Amino acid sequence: MERQRKEFLSSLDQLDLQLERLFRDMDKYPQEKLSAKPAQDVWSPMEVLYHIYLSERGTLAYVEKKLSFDPKLRKRGLAAWFRSTLLNFYVRSTFKFKAPATVRGENLPSDLTYGELKERFIELRANWKEFLEKVDSKWFDREVFRHPIAGRISLGQTMAFLQSHFERHRKQIMARVPALTR
Repeated sequence: MERQRKEFLSSLDQLDLQLERLFRDMDKYPQEKLSAKPAQDVWSPMEVLYHIYLSERGTLAYVEKKLSFDPKLRKRGLAAWFRSTLLNFYVRSTFKFKAPATVRGENLPSDLTYGELKERFIELRANWKEFLEKVDSKWFDREVFRHPIAGRISLGQTMAFLQSHFERHRKQIMARVPALTR
């Protein structure tokens, strides 16, 4: 079981590296460029980054709350694998879909700066690390997270989703920022 914990922490380390690279790329642009929408119905780079942040924050909050009362959870099985596989395929695809209302980037607080969002994100990742270091290994093979589209998936499948989700939106951010500088 501790091998799985190391895998989860390794997944988080990869996410942290991706986030650091994204920040280095975004740091090259002023706040007004990061907050500008490339088109009326398209999120700004800041809104996309905020969406990623909200998704990861909501996921962690859900899992922490769910495990706080020692719930009876199903063991991860073929159905969870199938749901997780479909979810990651969908997220990696070019299909467009509307984000759930709770994680929409357009709800970005008007006074939140890029620097403040960076700080929040770094703190969130530290919270994820603390959670993964402390979570009881009895939950590793259980369906602990209920994704709004895919349903219940395991902690490892949740980490895989977070990676796919981050990569999808990192590409969106990097495609949008140069368009704003033309």
